[in-house]
Amino acid sequence: MIGLSRERTKSIPCSRVFPTQREREKQADAERCLDSPRRTPKKLTCMDYNPEIDIEQERGQEYSLYQQIDTTKIRCLNERVKGSAKNIFKPWNERLTQDKFLESDDDEELIIYIPFTASIKLKSFMIIGGNQGDSPKKLKIFTNREDVDFSNASSLKPVQEWDLQADSKGEHDIALFNSVSSITVFIPQNYGADNTKIFYLGLKGDFTPLARREAVITTYESKPQMSDHQASAEATFGRSVQ
Repeated sequence: MIGLSRERTKSIPCSRVFPTQREREKQADAERCLDSPRRTPKKLTCMDYNPEIDIEQERGQEYSLYQQIDTTKIRCLNERVKGSAKNIFKPWNERLTQDKFLESDDDEELIIYIPFTASIKLKSFMIIGGNQGDSPKKLKIFTNREDVDFSNASSLKPVQEWDLQADSKGEHDIALFNSVSSITVFIPQNYGADNTKIFYLGLKGDFTPLARREAVITTYESKPQMSDHQASAEATFGRSVQ
């Protein structure tokens, strides 16, 4: 008799033939993802990235020396509105605003004394003027002087002087390198208008806080009082003298 061989049949689990509920849910999720557009987190999209915003923020940080100006001691000669010179020192993002400004009075000349609360290394600055011929055309800078006025501004030798371009949008920086505690800006000429108008004066650079001197308070007696010194005498000699 010829023996017959039996082949073993490999059993297949039902889970391989019929997917489980969990597997069916995963398959449905995958199909929905294929049918719908792929979404990328908003922070990673190229369309939302604007390098100009980063540049604006960086320049705003650079032009932050207005915070080191002692605004209570700013002086301006020939300003139409008293105290308006402090209006031109403001944050970078407000440089193009025109609701506050400085305008000369009798003629086109202006002298602005700017004291600082720190030692300043001034790298550059920017002036935004008007667009009706009233933007500054010439400018002179004096450093660490408080005596500049119209009687000597034309004859004194400035640290630097420039012929300015008319700039109503803040597109031009003026290079300057000094370590100063104050600067005086003299504007002798504009572009033909009767008066000079300035909307913004931005200062760019570094600063070092000034060392503060501690005040020593001493009390002087106009007439010695025995009662004030009795306690110290008792402590020194052990008992009071009767």
